[in-house]
Amino acid sequence: MYSLKHGLLTAKSSSFPIMTAMGVNNPPDHCVPDNVTSASYDFTPYEFGSWDDGVASFTQTHSLGTNYNNGGPYPPGECMTGYDNLGYILETSSNILAFACPTFLIESLEALHVKVWSAFLKLVDRVDNKFTKYEYALFRNPFYQWANAGQVKDEKTLYLVDGAGAFRNVPLHPLLQPARNVDVIIAGDNSDGKANFLEDEMDNMPTGLSMYNTYQQSLKVGLNRMPYIPQVDVFKAQNLTKRPVFFGCWSEKVVTIVWLPNMWYGPATANMEDSTLAADMPTDIVHVHKGETDKYIENGVQIATRGGDKGWAECLGCVMMKKMGSQLPEGCDRCWQEYCYEL
Repeated sequence: MYSLKHGLLTAKSSSFPIMTAMGVNNPPDHCVPDNVTSASYDFTPYEFGSWDDGVASFTQTHSLGTNYNNGGPYPPGECMTGYDNLGYILETSSNILAFACPTFLIESLEALHVKVWSAFLKLVDRVDNKFTKYEYALFRNPFYQWANAGQVKDEKTLYLVDGAGAFRNVPLHPLLQPARNVDVIIAGDNSDGKANFLEDEMDNMPTGLSMYNTYQQSLKVGLNRMPYIPQVDVFKAQNLTKRPVFFGCWSEKVVTIVWLPNMWYGPATANMEDSTLAADMPTDIVHVHKGETDKYIENGVQIATRGGDKGWAECLGCVMMKKMGSQLPEGCDRCWQEYCYEL
């Protein structure tokens, strides 16, 4: 992250990355984040912290790993660097190992023959029967004894995991903050749409659940820039999961979200295994061959370009221009009719 900050970002040749993770309250009593009370954390090349009221604090990413006490290093002057490793932060953001903790329905998971969980459990059981810490990305708490961070000020260690543990797979939280003043979000949803980790779905495609959960949470914490998101049954009834959807088209007070659900763009008559495109990778797959990777990337290109639809780029432009208050071309009316969600 340090080299990114002083290289590509300084040269303005890279987009600004914001990676997210969620904290787990009081492990091992709780294994996964709670959608209501757990804090969402941001990692950027410059800062780490949370906007949530329970933390409401940030620190320099470069000095993550330092032993902090009441806002300063302890002992004074002794700082640690190197925790801002991009690989470690990416793994933190996608860490789902906590879902295999003892109090989180392990017997049921094993009954479903989820190979990753079973192998992981056997490994850590050989290391330490009290293996709670091995399932989390561990960070020394930079807000230890910091009065503003009431929720975590007495915790010496932060236990961080993927937001999927709270069914918030699409990390919109940092982009909804009033201070960032974001107008349009293009949100790719690759969640599997399950209402719980044991639910048996026909495929691994999004159902709108992650978006709905984020909407519900935004209301509870006062993030009023999140547009209205319907419940999952509405997504299914209106077939919204089979096409892009624009949420928040008509209000200047909310962000417009261009929702791109994961979907397969292969021919309707084809079998996915025989196709040059692929889309529904299960969560517990940990190794993908190069040929399979190419299929997923190519399918992602099809999602981003609406299958090569020449009018799609115009519709994206219409969304941007509308938020800027610019005069809109006539073609935008077609875009609103085709993609805008109507209450």
